[in-house]
Amino acid sequence: MIDIAFHISSKAFNKAPVDGRDAFTTLAQNGVLKEENLLTYLKMIAFRNKIVHGYQSIEDEKILEIAKNNISDFNNFINEILTFINN
Repeated sequence: MIDIAFHISSKAFNKAPVDGRDAFTTLAQNGVLKEENLLTYLKMIAFRNKIVHGYQSIEDEKILEIAKNNISDFNNFINEILTFINN
């Protein structure tokens, strides 16, 4: 998700994001992502950073639970990106 946001932000809007939050915010400001989904995506980035950078110990079961219960958030992102690409 972050790589896609960086790519679209830089190629479509000539803005080199400083981080994932900046990339997603740029996409929302330019109508690629729905504003109402932006907070969810920013929370997803924060959760990813906690896992990847070891800021917090998170049990595997918790990660699986979040993934199962929130798969629609990924689907929303994919659909918003596809809509942008197809237009």
